[in-house]
Amino acid sequence: MKIRIPILNLLTDTNATYLTDDYPAGSSSIGVQNIYGFDINQILFIGNIGNENSEIIKTSSSTAPASGTITLNSATTQPHSSSDSVRVILYDQVEISTSLTLTGAKTVLTTINLDVSDETTYDDTTTTTGYYFIRYKNSINTTYSTYSDGIPVSDYPINSARYLIDSAIAEINKKPSSIFSDDFGFKQINNGQMEVLRELKRWSWMQKFNQAIGTASVGTWKMAMPTDIDDPNTNRSIYNVKVGDSGNLIWVDKEQWNNLTQQVNYSTLKNDLNPGDASVVLVSSDDFPSSGSFFIGKDTLEYTANDKSTNTLTLSAVSTLTYSAGQDVFTGATFGTPNYYTVFGGYIWTWPITDSNHDGMNFVADYYSTLIPITSDTQTIIVPDPILIKDYLVWKFLVRMNNGNDDEGSTAAHDNFQRRLQKLKQTEVMNRRIRLTPRYNDYSAMMGMDGDSKFVRTQGFWPNNF
Repeated sequence: MKIRIPILNLLTDTNATYLTDDYPAGSSSIGVQNIYGFDINQILFIGNIGNENSEIIKTSSSTAPASGTITLNSATTQPHSSSDSVRVILYDQVEISTSLTLTGAKTVLTTINLDVSDETTYDDTTTTTGYYFIRYKNSINTTYSTYSDGIPVSDYPINSARYLIDSAIAEINKKPSSIFSDDFGFKQINNGQMEVLRELKRWSWMQKFNQAIGTASVGTWKMAMPTDIDDPNTNRSIYNVKVGDSGNLIWVDKEQWNNLTQQVNYSTLKNDLNPGDASVVLVSSDDFPSSGSFFIGKDTLEYTANDKSTNTLTLSAVSTLTYSAGQDVFTGATFGTPNYYTVFGGYIWTWPITDSNHDGMNFVADYYSTLIPITSDTQTIIVPDPILIKDYLVWKFLVRMNNGNDDEGSTAAHDNFQRRLQKLKQTEVMNRRIRLTPRYNDYSAMMGMDGDSKFVRTQGFWPNNF
């Protein structure tokens, strides 16, 4: 496989200046317009990317730049012209490693010098499986950049970010450049997917069925919403919720939930409860009676006093239990099989409170997931039509090339995107059965509802009080 490593990003936001004279090959120093930001033991890029007379060279290890002159560590190998750019770059080599997995141990395949063309290439004929990882190397002080995303040896799948960006750039017959940066490409892939998601309230490929989202615990009544759910604060993204082998829970709004739980006083442990403790400190004890008993987990504890100024309950006997801070604490609670649920504050709240029969059972939910932003080459899009997103990228790349304005080419790309989007909407299947119930199932009864039953039947003017 031929591996291509771009160097354009190494020349961005660097210290730069210009040559003041022409210099033949073999020059050991160069005159520049200014020496600000230049020092010993630096790597310089003289010239421009793709120019055959450009070169990468190091500054002297002992003689600092002075009076507009930079002393080099070795003689130049190429002639350079007045006004050629001189830029500091952090690295002069590239290290190529392989790994069988994205997170596995890496083995260095080779280390090569950077090329002055727009990309450094290496042809690997030995590796057949796994991933390549690239990082830049500074040969002066042996420092490295971070590793690149894993590059599949067998090439990127057609729905991956890298494949889509490369396909869009190839379609407009351009090479990678600052105009088509990865960061811009990732953002436009995300924008394209969001444009698609806005077209319908719900898409079938955003559904997740039978997802275990957590484990029920006796004496608790809430479960954190899935981290990838579209709306974590309401039930709008939820189909169903159940606990273990029980049936689907019935959703109630917050007002109904308050009615169900109006006799319950609730708080959580502020500090850990350990054997030998004579008191319990809650986040708030304001709603708890001055004495009595409370539920914590599967246990019931008696207390003799409630100091609301410190939220401390004095136990009737020292604790023999161990509970961690954050554990639910109740008075007036009802335990049983959870039948109802509501959603607020990023949690699913169930009622009754989970009893011991459901302790350790899974919370299972059907819900709509949110869009996970694309930030790396190997991530794949959620939209099931890669060409749709590729067309969106082509449109955005062409608009950017044209200083933010549409032209004939970008308009055509946008039209392609819209056509495929409409087709995707037409073929969308929600994986849910909708049953239509006729308004009248008894034909004879229908006939008797109106004197002109034929007119009613043919025109569809049905009485509204049936």
